Amino acid sequence: MVQKICLAISLFVLAFPVSAETSTFRLSPALDIPLAVSSVGLFATSRVVNPVDGSPPDARELPWVDRRLMRDYDHTLDRAGTATAIATLLAPGVAGIYGSRNVADALTYSTMYLEAFLFTTATKDLLKAGVPRWRPYAHHRDPADLEEDDRASLPSGHTAYAFMGASFLTTALILEGAPPSLTRPAAAIGYAMACGTGALRVASGEHFVTDVLAGAAIGTLFGWAIPQLHARNSSDRVEVAVSPVGVTVSFEY
Repeated sequence: MVQKICLAISLFVLAFPVSAETSTFRLSPALDIPLAVSSVGLFATSRVVNPVDGSPPDARELPWVDRRLMRDYDHTLDRAGTATAIATLLAPGVAGIYGSRNVADALTYSTMYLEAFLFTTATKDLLKAGVPRWRPYAHHRDPADLEEDDRASLPSGHTAYAFMGASFLTTALILEGAPPSLTRPAAAIGYAMACGTGALRVASGEHFVTDVLAGAAIGTLFGWAIPQLHARNSSDRVEVAVSPVGVTVSFEY
């Protein structure tokens, strides 16, 4: 449900991109076709993959920090975490209302943000399916009463979306050359809300601390990487080297 809400809202608000008259970002078939195919392919795969069966919850197998901070379910804090996640995901589009509404820039930003969203969603869903982990509240319930979603704790999707929004907005503003008077408050507010989302996910009993850290890493990675790849002043050649065999995959755009 949260994924559908986030996707619909993010596509709507991206009609108002954060951009100047001449954006520092650009789309390119050599870059965006592979990104589109891989992101859509991973997203589609995450929709159909069957979760791996997990054993009943055993708190003794958890890392110390997770055992120490695990909580039972709290409906109010759960809703609060959802609200902050959506708000942070909205940030790139809402901030863009004060920028230009150039159609070409709107398409560029929308494409970039959708790519980041799909990669983030696919990555966290594939991890949830492949690494079954019972949510904190599941350790306080009878295993016979647990459902499939109760073993989808790792990673935290809300946290991943929140950090993706904060990271994307901060990276885009920096690469666009926005003044520090705009970039610093935007980054501070965005990451504060993202961290707040993670804290609420732990306090609500929905996730462990390590779930939140994993989600933060995933969202930050794609929120940073996608704008970097589309920046005009980035390298004209993207190379991926695989060691120790020395295989290099590269393309120009």
